[in-house]
Amino acid sequence: MQIRILLADDSGVMRHAISRLLLENSDFALVGEASGLHEALEKSRSLQPDVVIMDLHMARWADGDTARIKAELSLQRLIAISFSSDDEALTLSKRFGADKFIDKVELSEKLIPTIREMCGF
Repeated sequence: MQIRILLADDSGVMRHAISRLLLENSDFALVGEASGLHEALEKSRSLQPDVVIMDLHMARWADGDTARIKAELSLQRLIAISFSSDDEALTLSKRFGADKFIDKVELSEKLIPTIREMCGF
């Protein structure tokens, strides 16, 4: 059984890099990509992935709507990613209901093991 993943980042370069990393693993199926928050929420509802990887700062503008975002992604495991791992980023990731937070600088080392751990692989 493959782990179904939705990737949401407003940077096409980051989506490409992360998707290449994910597609190197046969345990993962990249079921969709999104470049904005509303698109990510819509695809999450329609595709029902096991894991959503979301750029934390892509969703920052919706900070006042964190309860809705948290509720809409409650059935998926959420990994928040960002180039900033300061206290503000960690606090924001918790408000969005992220199960895990990974600094983008550490993605190549931490993303695959984090997904496997979250999904019991």
